Parts: sequence; structure tokens; C-alpha cells
Amino acid sequence: MDKNNFMYPLVLGIISALLTFVFAYMGFFLYHLLVIAAVAMFSYKVGSQKSFILSISYFLTLSLIMPLDSAIMNFIFIAMSGNVIGLTLRTRYLDYCILKSSTFITLAFFLIHISMNDYYGINVIGNLMDQITLNVKSMGEFSGIGFSELVYIIKSSIFGIIYISSVLTTVAVLFIMKILDKLLKINVNIEFSKLCFKNFNIFGMIGILLITYIGSSILEIPFDEVVRNITLAMVILLYLQGMSFISFYIIRKYKSIFFSFIIAVVSLFIPFITLTITTIGIVDISRNFRRIG
Repeated sequence: MDKNNFMYPLVLGIISALLTFVFAYMGFFLYHLLVIAAVAMFSYKVGSQKSFILSISYFLTLSLIMPLDSAIMNFIFIAMSGNVIGLTLRTRYLDYCILKSSTFITLAFFLIHISMNDYYGINVIGNLMDQITLNVKSMGEFSGIGFSELVYIIKSSIFGIIYISSVLTTVAVLFIMKILDKLLKINVNIEFSKLCFKNFNIFGMIGILLITYIGSSILEIPFDEVVRNITLAMVILLYLQGMSFISFYIIRKYKSIFFSFIIAVVSLFIPFITLTITTIGIVDISRNFRRIG
């Protein structure tokens, strides 16, 4: 690829915008992740200058074929988040990439909520809470939790939920990038088994505290609920750290990620396993036992 040829990012921005337009009306979220991954791969390969051109091309194309509010939302969540993931991954630190991109996506969500609420009267967070409440209503009835109590739990924990979703979105995009890398041979440095949040105490905590402060200011939730949001945000990172530790030894022994995938799926349904993996993550952050192994 010619480093001085700016036609590539221009065309890719237009194509990405058209795909976003099609997928938006088809309702396939997985394809949105694929577009983010494609943008991230490009940003990783060419750097910030062409990534900026891609972003401008993407936004201008979307603004011509979609309502402006939808164009802005897709621009931030797809083009910008893809660029953040790709450019931060160039540092070769997977922990930094996950922390920074997930923080960006979460803060972008708050910015979208404020702007949509002020200019279009659209309550983005309220709509999200309604959707989550509807999806887990049956779960609440099964567990014996009252509907009003369930709504309060969701409302008071919404910022932790948003952050968890942002982290999982970043991880999903990285996983898709790893698959694409095997096909395109770009040599993207993504090794989940070596993930270690060594900067967690500094950047991670600042990012999480900033997120929960902004979130609590929007809904005016009490301090004890802010602590719940911080805990939720930290748990997902510690869980990833624990899964990374487990994957390291499984891959080392079986040369496959299949068993790691099985453990991750099972842990979603068995809280004790989830807690065990999270505890392993807490210990591994301070000790990094993989160096010993």
C-alpha cells in the first residue's frame, strides 16, 4: 500500500458508511462489529493520518444518506471507536487498547445521550434501560425479584452496565480482528493469553472514576450506587485478566483456544466459576504468574 496514496482511506470510508447504512436497516449488530474491526485493521496498518481521512469520508457519506443524528451516532461508535482500537493497538499493549477504547466508547455514549436529549428530545439512556428491563423481566420473575426492584437495580447500575458492554464490544472487535488477520496476514499483535492490566491501577481507575462521576451527575444517583457502578466496571476487567491467565496455560498445553472458550461460556451460567475466574484475575494482576510458568 502506497503511504502517500490517500485514495484508499477515502474509498474505505465511503464503503464503510454504505455498509453501516445497509446494516442499520437490516438490524444486524454483528455486521456493525465487523465494520468496526475493518476500520480498526486499517487504522492499525496505516496510522493516524489516513485514519483521519477515513473518518471524515465516512461521516460525510453517512450524512448524505442518513439523518444527521444517526450519522453522528454511527460516526462515533463505528468510525471513531474503530480508529481508537486500531491506533491504541499499535502501542502493542493489549491492556492499554482495551482500557482506552472501552473508556472512549462509554464516554461517547454519555455525550450522545446529552446531545440527543438536548437537541432531539431522545433519552438514549432511558431507552436503553427500557430495553434491558424488557429483556430481563422474565429473568427477574424467575429469580423472585420484584419488577419495581429490578427496574431500580438496572437504573442505579446502568453506567456499570454501559461500561461492561463497552469492554465486551472492544474484546469482540479484537476477536474479529484476530480472525481477519489470519485471512489478510497483516500481523496484528493480539494475544489474549498474554493480556495483563499492568496499567489498571492508574489509567483504569481514572477512567472508571471519570465515567461513574459523569454518570452519577446525569441521573443524580447516591454515592453507594456509584460504588456499585465502579465495582461492576472493575469486575469485568478482572474477569478478563483471569480468563487470560487460564487461556495462557490451556493454549500452552493443548495448543488450542477451544477449552478457554468452553470455560468462558460455562462461567456465564455458573456464578461460582465467574467468581473464581475474577479472583484469579485479582491475584494475577499483582503477581503475573505467567512469568513464573
